[in-house]
Amino acid sequence: PLDRAPVCRGCPHEGACTGLWEPALEDRFTRDDAEVRGVLAGLRGTVLDLGCGHAPYLDVLAPLAREGAIRYVGLDPDADAIAALRPRAPWASLHVGTADALPDAAEGPLDHLLVLRSWNHLPDPAATLAALAPHLRPGGSLLVVDNTAFGLARGRAHARRAETSSAALEHHRSDDLSDAERCLAAVPALRTRPLLAL
Repeated sequence: PLDRAPVCRGCPHEGACTGLWEPALEDRFTRDDAEVRGVLAGLRGTVLDLGCGHAPYLDVLAPLAREGAIRYVGLDPDADAIAALRPRAPWASLHVGTADALPDAAEGPLDHLLVLRSWNHLPDPAATLAALAPHLRPGGSLLVVDNTAFGLARGRAHARRAETSSAALEHHRSDDLSDAERCLAAVPALRTRPLLAL
């Protein structure tokens, strides 16, 4: 992740310029992991993990699945990531695909929808959530965990080439909490409580 360089503060062009960015010294994922892990440890029921390929919280979810507290369904567009995850998660129902073509195992009703470090890889988060919301049980939960301000600086030609490629893993945005909140508000099927910024 990146932070805006202090030299940009107060510049008259700050709002219209891409600015100067420096590597963030603080690992924000690690900083908030204890709270995220606590939420995950309390899950019960059917769980759909969207973008599960790298499985950063497998150590928390595996015991829950093994003891039968959760039925874990993982979905990722990257076939290689799913293939690598299968031996590590033999208790999981893992599928290659996207939210617009859910496997039968993920059609619900879902108790929890997880978007763990995959939000910024979604080409259209509002459309994805609109497709998934009908599968979420009333009173179910949506947990979105991601980081913001990654090094994503490219011109229109670069963006067009990247976004039309067949790459399974593409970083489409660097949304912050307010961006995610606006996106969630655009999905009428989701009634959101105030979002917590970790």
